[in-house]
Amino acid sequence: MLEDTTVHGYSIRSPIQQSACWKKSQGDMFVAIKIATGDKYTAKYYVSGDPSSKPAWELERGVLGSLKHENIQFAAAIENDKALYMITPDPSGGNLSQHTYYEWAQNEKSQAIYQIIDAIQFLHKNNVAHLDIQPSNFLIFKLKPVLLRIHNFCNTSNKNFIARPGITSPFTAPKTRTSENRSYICQRADL
Repeated sequence: MLEDTTVHGYSIRSPIQQSACWKKSQGDMFVAIKIATGDKYTAKYYVSGDPSSKPAWELERGVLGSLKHENIQFAAAIENDKALYMITPDPSGGNLSQHTYYEWAQNEKSQAIYQIIDAIQFLHKNNVAHLDIQPSNFLIFKLKPVLLRIHNFCNTSNKNFIARPGITSPFTAPKTRTSENRSYICQRADL
């Protein structure tokens, strides 16, 4: 079991999404409580001092810190000698992949799709390609009315050129960067 950590006024606690249950790994998500207020956040973990994590950390912090949009939100970036954390508001409703989209009312579906398209269009207007658009990367902050926020900007690219999807790796989804051919079965909520 992982022990709680306090970093710059935040108590980093229970794992939300973790690749190995016995240790912290790059990209794991944890509950973070701001000690002064008791407000709940999420903390994305990066290893401090690991040269491979610094570019992803810097890129994600740069993108989140520079973009101002209702569906993109950034709270803080904190660091100690062992860890780097990206702090973002906690989604009370989880993410889209945890919901049965078919059970939503038509109005809620329309609001969600509009917010997804609006957020992606905003990113593209600001020369940012997310590169990992999937239901689990859309956090649900409210259901009535729907309020989504996009997250997980560690694979983002702001390359200033156009490439054909699947051909040039900077504009290819991370899960498809392989030499083998794999089929992809999409959910109806995927765009």
